[in-house]
Amino acid sequence: MNLEQQLRERLGQGLPGHAAQRSAAPQLTYGRHRGPPLVGMRSAAVLVLVCASDEGWQVPMIVRPETMTQHAGQTCFPGGAQEQDESLEQCALREAMEEIAVDPESVSIIGRMTTVNVFASKFIVTPLLASASDWPSLTANPAEVKRVIRVSLSEVRRPENWGNHLIQRGGLSFSTPHVTAEGEKVWGASCMILAELIALVDGLDCSAVG
Repeated sequence: MNLEQQLRERLGQGLPGHAAQRSAAPQLTYGRHRGPPLVGMRSAAVLVLVCASDEGWQVPMIVRPETMTQHAGQTCFPGGAQEQDESLEQCALREAMEEIAVDPESVSIIGRMTTVNVFASKFIVTPLLASASDWPSLTANPAEVKRVIRVSLSEVRRPENWGNHLIQRGGLSFSTPHVTAEGEKVWGASCMILAELIALVDGLDCSAVG
């Protein structure tokens, strides 16, 4: 089976869900990422694009510029707020095209992963699992993206690439898990989404080409 077929079959067996996300949740969240959303929270979608490449299965993630008002400097999946009259699938593809020039025609949407409530920015985030038969040609939009990184699913499955670091927010200091990819720490909601993806592909050969 090719990459898309393997992901479709695995997704059809059910999502790892919150149990997988919990291992990557920051300290002090107390399960709020899966709790009821607050009034006024908006829907958002991110594209989790698993690409076949000569180096195995890789996922594009982006580093936000330090100048952004929300999530400045953080490493995340391309995505953003859902607009009126568009589906979450359309939202994820539109945002990925705007941020890193992903061609929607080169992407196969496979299905939705487990939502994450992000209270810091007041979004209910739905990850859209997708596949591509090759690593796409990507161009970062400098207004929203500092750099694009390749996250190797083989690499991030290795325990030595995981760790913890301290976050200072609003007078509080707390620990959060992270995984390192191309020198960048992935933490928070993005790390939780990545943890579910890692659990989803458990047992599959992510070093396989095609």
